[in-house]
Amino acid sequence: MKSTSEDTNVLTLRGSVGQGGDNLPEDVEMVRGLLAEHGLINLDVETAIEQFQRSALGMESPDGRVDPGGRTWRALTGSAEGPVEPTLHGLPLDEPVAEILRRILTESGHSSAKITSVERTPADQARIMYENIAAHGVAAQKNLYAQPGREVIDVFASMPNSPRDEVIAAMLERIEEIGPERVSNHCSTSRWVFDVAPSSLDNPEAFSAALKTAAGVDRYFEPPRDPAFHIEILKLSV
Repeated sequence: MKSTSEDTNVLTLRGSVGQGGDNLPEDVEMVRGLLAEHGLINLDVETAIEQFQRSALGMESPDGRVDPGGRTWRALTGSAEGPVEPTLHGLPLDEPVAEILRRILTESGHSSAKITSVERTPADQARIMYENIAAHGVAAQKNLYAQPGREVIDVFASMPNSPRDEVIAAMLERIEEIGPERVSNHCSTSRWVFDVAPSSLDNPEAFSAALKTAAGVDRYFEPPRDPAFHIEILKLSV
């Protein structure tokens, strides 16, 4: 593929390339050619992207992905365009909340982030708690919850041989008895609640600093207190 400084002005990436990307064949070939121009050859595309992100962008935790209009794409093409709106991956957010998150990402120099959790119904909370306990164990999950949540976890522990659906139903009943918002902040009806994966941020420290002063953010928790960046926004404030 021929690619000159004039060509890069008209190059168009249709989808993301690399780790977890769309990886359309023509896009992969285009990115591979651009990486070769930066001296990265004879490598698989994800490894080459990661090396480019480390050397050219100074990312300590490269994501191995090139997104259309994103920071890595602009660096690869030498784009002189203005700031590009950050890309949000994972679970969808309501637009007023998405705009607040995009401002935080722009302020902290990020081109994208992944949302791993949002508001939950009591039924969602029971199911998610069950799956997390099954995957990580009772003790590990109790470390993440206050007493009301631990009481729900105790329901799981008291039914070791019961079918999954019966345990989830019993956990849901206990959640509703205690009060969903007392069990988990994610069950709030007055706030937008979402988690951002630290692994999706190449500079979590900068994200944390921007989060602390972000307009519209009512409350937040961050690692190591919470596995993710947990952010809450009052619905009446937006």
